[in-house]
Amino acid sequence: MFTWLASYLNSPICSQLGGLLTGIMLRPPYDTSKKNMPNYSVFGDTSLFSKNNNKSEQTEEQKNTVLITGAGRGIGYALVERYLKEGWKVIACHHVSGQELGLKSLAQKLPGHLETHQLDVTNQSQIKNLSSILRNIKIDVLVSNAGKYGPTAPSGDPTFSKSQPLGKLLTFDKNKCLDVFATNVLGSLWVAEAFVEQVSASEKKTIVFISSRFGSMHEDVPRGHYIYSASKAALNKIMKDLSIELIGRGITTFSIHPGWVRTDMGEIHAPLSAEASAQGVYEFINSHTRETIGCFASIDMENKNHSTKVSYLGL
Repeated sequence: MFTWLASYLNSPICSQLGGLLTGIMLRPPYDTSKKNMPNYSVFGDTSLFSKNNNKSEQTEEQKNTVLITGAGRGIGYALVERYLKEGWKVIACHHVSGQELGLKSLAQKLPGHLETHQLDVTNQSQIKNLSSILRNIKIDVLVSNAGKYGPTAPSGDPTFSKSQPLGKLLTFDKNKCLDVFATNVLGSLWVAEAFVEQVSASEKKTIVFISSRFGSMHEDVPRGHYIYSASKAALNKIMKDLSIELIGRGITTFSIHPGWVRTDMGEIHAPLSAEASAQGVYEFINSHTRETIGCFASIDMENKNHSTKVSYLGL
């Protein structure tokens, strides 16, 4: 009897039956891969993952991840498009409800994966909440792009004369001025702090602030943009301090002037399209080295072929 039992256990039929039973017992009750998990909502928005039909199959864990604030329009929107084209996982944070619809239309035709969240960068509770939701996500690149221009007293204004060089500054709405600083300065600082752990846990460990040459102490810029210029100068100082503080954690932090771009803030006469600017910004971020830490880079048009070049500005 024992001889027969040993012969049966070693037979091909028993091996196949054992493998089948093992497979049935160990099979999970549902597919736990991220692509098949239910969509979820954050601040009224849903995440959307598009299928990668144009590139070799990648798992979510293999994709690099970028988080972009101010992603609902202009340069932020163009950056979302660029990163999606390159197959990245993009976490797009937009300010205005409804902007996610345009973002999601990109995900339906591009190979990257998109997740959208409505976020006011001046709202500390929203920032903390989003950071908690994304606490297990490794963010390779954090692009702090949300910004406001605020009131100006341009030198082209007829009332901005030599006899009154300060023009209309006393007519500026104080709350609008403070809102510029809250968005451009405090918002950028709060977002960087909220997601520093996710960046530190990633492969690329990069924090980028979208700044402006108006914030450089060494650049000759048009008069009248006092509030915006001061906010970007403050942002560059924050970047410099953070770059020193975070270098020990392996994080590269720097600012970029994206060029004079045809957006709501940059005006229709600007030489660079949002797409060309985003391409230059993406290429610089993707090719930066440790020597970039604490630097202020500038993306500008090089020639009539709309190519861009990178230079460095004084803080």
